[in-house]
Amino acid sequence: VLVDVLEKTELDVVGGSVLGNAFQFKLLLEKSQNGDCLHRRPGSFRPLDGFPRCVVTSGVVNFFLAHTERLQRVGFDPRLQRVAHSEFFIDGLGSLLVGSCPEVIIGHQARSPVTDPELAALEKTYSAFRTNTKEQVQFKL
Repeated sequence: VLVDVLEKTELDVVGGSVLGNAFQFKLLLEKSQNGDCLHRRPGSFRPLDGFPRCVVTSGVVNFFLAHTERLQRVGFDPRLQRVAHSEFFIDGLGSLLVGSCPEVIIGHQARSPVTDPELAALEKTYSAFRTNTKEQVQFKL
């Protein structure tokens, strides 16, 4: 479904859901004489033409397909890879067309206690790369 959406629409990115959580959000820019304000709201703008079970939105969960060259135009600082998900879509606001097909669902690896010492060591190493450090979060700010 996601490949079909990318090939038949003008969307640059199309996401699905993880265990039913689509994590779609709308970015709304409010301009005023005193400055601008960016609001992030859950949900979508409208159904996607030709794909009634998909919607147009501003940002999606980390499970998506995209046109690589269009994502590269937005750019992304690899030092922020785990802490700047929403910021990536903010940077793409106005140039990146985003959609979501929440009925395309993937699972997530269950977290269960590891009893094998070798596997536990691998999990510890993996966790060091998956978990945001205080330095990464601070760098984002």
